[in-house]
Amino acid sequence: MRNIVALCATALALASPGVAQAADNFGTDGTYTFAGPVTVQKNLSPATSCNLSVSVAVSGSGTAANVTSAPVLSSGTICPVITFSNLPYSVDARGTGGAGSAAEELWLSTVKVNIPPLLGGLIGADACEGVLKVYWIPGSPPEIEFDSPFSDLADTNPDGNLGSTENPCKIIGTLTQTSGPTNLTITI
Repeated sequence: MRNIVALCATALALASPGVAQAADNFGTDGTYTFAGPVTVQKNLSPATSCNLSVSVAVSGSGTAANVTSAPVLSSGTICPVITFSNLPYSVDARGTGGAGSAAEELWLSTVKVNIPPLLGGLIGADACEGVLKVYWIPGSPPEIEFDSPFSDLADTNPDGNLGSTENPCKIIGTLTQTSGPTNLTITI
């Protein structure tokens, strides 16, 4: 059996039953960076502590937001070897309020997490992908909160020894805006 203690994901996307709105507004154009400690996990315990940094590019007078460069996991020995692909990730703001209300969640499309072979190949390569969902917490500075199972990504490289399905990639933690032209504001 595979013994991967890794996961990851990038920043932004939330989950709770919200309805997507066509008129998302991401505020001032520019690049906004979010960073913070997260816990990641794939198949078995214990979870691994990492630092995650992700940049969100806002363009079109605030009408579009995308993650255009790969998020970075750092610290420890496992975190730095986990990578992200399928960029860019478009950001879709969602919420339960009406038009013009603050976003409550963000959904990032096509996120793929790649886990290389570990421990000299004793643990095979793995991958997870899908829509990454996170909670959006407006404020000064704003935050992105990952909360399992909302932020989980489905396994896309099942290990034959574990059957056709495996545990998802999980991430838990909070990222805080560390740079940008202003505090990022998002409305639906």
